[in-house]
Amino acid sequence: MGLENENNNQERILAVATTLFARQGLEQTSLGDIAAAAGLSKGTVYYYYRSKDDLIYDIMVCSFQKLTDSLIENLHLLGSDGSPARIVQMTLEKVLVEQDLARLTFYLTMNAITGNDNLRLKIREKYLEWRKMIANEIVNLFGLHLTDSELAAQTSTVLAVIDGITLQYLIAPNDVDISVIAQQFSRMFDSGEIKIGKGGRRMSKPKLVVLGGAGDMGERVVREVAGKAGALVVVADYNLSRARRLAEELGVEACQVDVRQRQALGDVLKDAALVVNCVGPFYRFAAPVALAAIEAGVDYIDICDDDDATLALLSLDGLARRKGVGLLVGMGWTPGISNIMVRRAAQRLDRADDVDITWVGSVSDSEGLAVIKHVVHAVTRRTPMFLNGQWIEVEALGGARETEFPAPIGKVAAYYCGHPEPVTLPRFMDGLRNVTLRGYLLPHEIQNLVRAFIVLEMVDNERKIDVLSDLLQPLLPVLSNLGEKAAPPLSGIKVEVTGTLGTETKTVSLCSVDSMERLTGIPPALAALNVLGGEWELLPGVHAPESYIEPEAFIRQLAEREIEVEEV
Repeated sequence: MGLENENNNQERILAVATTLFARQGLEQTSLGDIAAAAGLSKGTVYYYYRSKDDLIYDIMVCSFQKLTDSLIENLHLLGSDGSPARIVQMTLEKVLVEQDLARLTFYLTMNAITGNDNLRLKIREKYLEWRKMIANEIVNLFGLHLTDSELAAQTSTVLAVIDGITLQYLIAPNDVDISVIAQQFSRMFDSGEIKIGKGGRRMSKPKLVVLGGAGDMGERVVREVAGKAGALVVVADYNLSRARRLAEELGVEACQVDVRQRQALGDVLKDAALVVNCVGPFYRFAAPVALAAIEAGVDYIDICDDDDATLALLSLDGLARRKGVGLLVGMGWTPGISNIMVRRAAQRLDRADDVDITWVGSVSDSEGLAVIKHVVHAVTRRTPMFLNGQWIEVEALGGARETEFPAPIGKVAAYYCGHPEPVTLPRFMDGLRNVTLRGYLLPHEIQNLVRAFIVLEMVDNERKIDVLSDLLQPLLPVLSNLGEKAAPPLSGIKVEVTGTLGTETKTVSLCSVDSMERLTGIPPALAALNVLGGEWELLPGVHAPESYIEPEAFIRQLAEREIEVEEV
């Protein structure tokens, strides 16, 4: 098959599919119908498109690309003296010439939003790519000096106006005067702080606050974002001397904050664009800090790893939406990388049914007090698992299951413990039947020590947990050498997703092993960089990683920082 003939065939398939989808609807049009209308064999259509989703995606890519090309073309035609009104008007006129394609694009977008998560995430990634392309053209042409987040907001506003007016025009074309609307749009820009053209002004850098930024996990976040975020990074920590040392080393700012003091926390968050919360234990601090962020109107990311705290965070969704604040919760190692791995594994199946998640943490891999409190909290109470389509509380330390990790971790017999994944995954991924999570501590002898604490009633309330954690923290180097073999300074996460592929039952297993502070600190740092850089749009409401992040792109970003997610 020659290259020219290949291109002609694919263009014919796209053109015919666009027409049939517009006339007959998505559900009523099969790939066979498209092949017949295009005068091609079914095999030829399947050669280009394995599924209808792939074809829908390409149609939407063509539609968005035409809009992008039109905007960029008009920007260059008008030059740096062009008004927003003229740019919007010329772009709309060009888009509305192809009303069938515009109408179909809205229809397909709604289908992706309401019923197809994989397609939605793919479209979202491509849409952000086009938005960045347009933003770069605006910067280069008009010589603007704006921060990345300001430029992303400006470009999103232009696209929102075009999308909204196009939709209104398709519904009632006689009621929409494009030239009048375009003039009004121009006046709104000229009267505000953001203006397309040489009048654009440099605004102060957006403020990124890392709460607990001098702690084990928070320090990694700060190191990853310093000098890369295009933002004023503030290390906010209870330990001011440690925060100042880190700030001086990295050339960022430092301040003291006690997150238990509501007024002081509000003062730190004032005027911030984004906050990353690394203050644990999260069963104690996640919800109050998130509420403070919502009250301050500041978008929020955290590494919350407690199931009960996650339920409290999810309950803030309505309030966050009303206040226009976006919260991305559980964006660490587990949860975080684990959720994204589950979504990635599920994408390799036609249907995902069962999810088994196992983490392994080494005593020699973290010395943080909050980590100790979290682990004790996770294994000393009943915790929710998602079994046979419903949430059921199970006893922690039960449900032992053997799982093999790469050396030097090896085989472990992990047990139920409290973590957020069984709480969020069934909420944001339709059709799951079972979601279980187990954990294991190294060295192996630590399990017996934990059980002894429980039997002796040394950890049956928060006060006792605090006292025991304070006693254990200085002993961690000794505990890491219990037994015959010292615990390696590594932690790991493994997900196993079972479902169907074609007519067969298949399990997809993904695994990642690294140090705990890298596994936990790098993901929220990447999320902050993506949000501040305009790559991601953190919409109002409470989001979990699996509902918000396109897995493949994020796994590539992890790999660039030498965190490998491997199929095993």
